[in-house]
Amino acid sequence: MSTKLMTLPNGKGDICWRRVTQCDLDVAKELLRGFKAQEPLRFAIQPSLEDAMLVDAEFTKACINDGHSICAYESSNHRICGMFLTTGPHTATKSSNNWSEGLEMPLKMAQLFRVLDFMAKGPDKAIATRVEDAKYMMGEYLMVHAAYRRIGLGEALCKKSWEVAKEQGCKFFFSECTSSYTDKIFNKHGAETLKVVDYSEYRDCISGERVLAKYPEPHSAATLVCMKL
Repeated sequence: MSTKLMTLPNGKGDICWRRVTQCDLDVAKELLRGFKAQEPLRFAIQPSLEDAMLVDAEFTKACINDGHSICAYESSNHRICGMFLTTGPHTATKSSNNWSEGLEMPLKMAQLFRVLDFMAKGPDKAIATRVEDAKYMMGEYLMVHAAYRRIGLGEALCKKSWEVAKEQGCKFFFSECTSSYTDKIFNKHGAETLKVVDYSEYRDCISGERVLAKYPEPHSAATLVCMKL
């Protein structure tokens, strides 16, 4: 399998890919901090960046431990410029990890994860209904360094992650897209939208409050998308 993802727009080298390892954890956390600072769902619920990093750093470790997250790097200097963190393979009855077991989450982070659980595991059981007994991968965090945005790197990471999932015997690749940009990438390549959560209408299942009212435009909804591999 070729390691080349794309050629840099200036023609001065290639961007390649490889799997993420625990040695990349510090770089992953740097990318995660930049990602979380602008991520629409965190922006809407407004947990502190420190609380978000505390919880999501643990989740990042779980993604890396699953062994199929990938990163992009410049071939000339091996600088990591993006990552797509994934979990899986999963089945409808078995998760690849139990990263949050025993973890006490700050209130607003718990609210944030309830939104994601509602999308994937809500009353309609959108993922379990679709996969039946097939294996699937979950796309968790698509992160691109600010200096490498708007060159198609996010799309290239998505396409490579779909290939990696297929090689692992997965029939589906799901992602909870909290950003309209990620949603557009998936839909461009034929993904099916299984669920839409309108930020202005969603109510927390425990408090009953509209906890997403401060969402940033143009990101007015989160979507659960399904790519058939």
